[in-house]
Amino acid sequence: MNLRPRYQSDLEATRLTLTRRGSSNAAPNGSHRRGSHGAEEHSIAPRGRFDPSQNLGQAFASSTNLARASSVASAKGGSTMRRTIVVREEGRVPMHYQLGNCIGRGQFGSVYRALNINTGQIVAVKRIRLEGLPESEITQLMKEVDLLKRLHHPSIVQYEGMVRDDDSLDIVLEYVENGSLGQTLKAFGKFNEKLVATYVTKILEGLHYLHEQQVVHCDLKAANILSTKNGNIKLSDFGVSLTLNAMENAKETANNVAGTPNWMAPEVIELKGASTASDIWSLGCTVVELLTGKPPYSEIDNTLAVMFRIVEDDKAPIPDGCSETLRDFLAQCFRKDPDQRPTAESLFEHPWLKRTWGLHKASLYNELRPDDSVPFLRRISTDLQARQLSIQNLAEVARTQSTSPASPLTTSPGEPEFVVKPHSFVKTSFSKRKLP
Repeated sequence: MNLRPRYQSDLEATRLTLTRRGSSNAAPNGSHRRGSHGAEEHSIAPRGRFDPSQNLGQAFASSTNLARASSVASAKGGSTMRRTIVVREEGRVPMHYQLGNCIGRGQFGSVYRALNINTGQIVAVKRIRLEGLPESEITQLMKEVDLLKRLHHPSIVQYEGMVRDDDSLDIVLEYVENGSLGQTLKAFGKFNEKLVATYVTKILEGLHYLHEQQVVHCDLKAANILSTKNGNIKLSDFGVSLTLNAMENAKETANNVAGTPNWMAPEVIELKGASTASDIWSLGCTVVELLTGKPPYSEIDNTLAVMFRIVEDDKAPIPDGCSETLRDFLAQCFRKDPDQRPTAESLFEHPWLKRTWGLHKASLYNELRPDDSVPFLRRISTDLQARQLSIQNLAEVARTQSTSPASPLTTSPGEPEFVVKPHSFVKTSFSKRKLP
């Protein structure tokens, strides 16, 4: 089937010598022909839009181009079957979601942008095909859903609902428009220290919340950190996350802990079990990724060699050009003994975050975004709390003064008493109308 090229670049790249209309010579190998309206048509295979391993962050990042392509298809008269799913959660009003364009495909399913017909909210629907999946995989998926149900935090992607039938599992999630930090890295290049510190502070807020809930993420990296248009972040992809209660079973811990090799902590590779300290190691790897555009040991192609280096190297994988405070921050994250690594909460007080974040303290309170986390703002340093208290006190004083009755003016002894007279209009020559 001959397809009309979608992009001008395709026309330039596949430009061939075209015969004149009406020529008796046939096009060589059928590479082009005239359309019904006299336009040349080329036999060009449509280029793939999705990588088979595309994750949720990549799906969000590609949604803009896909929406534009869908609009073009609709303008040409193409029709699309719109499917509606109904989410019925216990104790909540049923929600109807109309599926829109596909914004990403993965190994086991697809991600769709969807419209909440009840509220008008745009969400992401992660549709997973259950046909052919082993029961162990389905059980793991349901564990992810159960985990998402109980996580509620500004730095965690919000769970909206779930629908399951015989063929598929639909997980409704918060739609995060900017995609992942991994996609942002590809689009804009590596980040400077100040921007990385901004992201790390918000990532730590999400990690601290997870660890308080006895949850270990187990796969922290830029591809699993989504960003909003305001620059806030959302931790996502909890498919391999573990709860500390379940990890008490040593056999389950050794067999089920997963992640991505370049971001894995040494104890995870050695099958000693993951812990909240494992996320701190992965955080250090993510900082290196944001600073350089690549994770530690990215120059090694062999996965086994990467894991060997992570376990055996005595020197921490700290990139050149880092400030002294950042080097100390990474050195603490990359301690081989997990018991010696700092907690997410204690890292808030590290000089690297205090120094780089201090310039933004005043603007954060003057331009507080709706989805900023108040505990995150308070935890930066103690003077933020003092500033907030002073603002509250000023607001209370202003409110008291506005509601209290006006007090009469006082005068010193010997001075004439000041009497307030009622205002009256005075006739002037500027007005043409006569006052009554």
